[in-house]
Amino acid sequence: MARERQSMPWAQTAFLEAARSIMAVLARRRQMNALIAEIEAPTLIVQGTEDRLVPLAASRATAALRRDWSLAVFEGVGHVPQLEVPERFVETVGGWRVSPIHLIRVS
Repeated sequence: MARERQSMPWAQTAFLEAARSIMAVLARRRQMNALIAEIEAPTLIVQGTEDRLVPLAASRATAALRRDWSLAVFEGVGHVPQLEVPERFVETVGGWRVSPIHLIRVS
């Protein structure tokens, strides 16, 4: 998929826009934390250790704000675990929906 994306003329621009967007959110961390505090839905954050767009530290910090949220970390996976390891992603989300993890889980 990465090789295929390299041939797409818009791919690099889209990646840079997404990175800038994340940096803007991180720059307004207090506002973001206030929004996170207001969320009432059960939440599972799925993060790959090889994600080049969202730092793992940012996902861990976000999960730490809400002890009732869950974080699943996929070793060796990048920014789109649902495409990179779909079976593991579905298994993780399905297991979480049945019995929310409520802790930081590294898998």
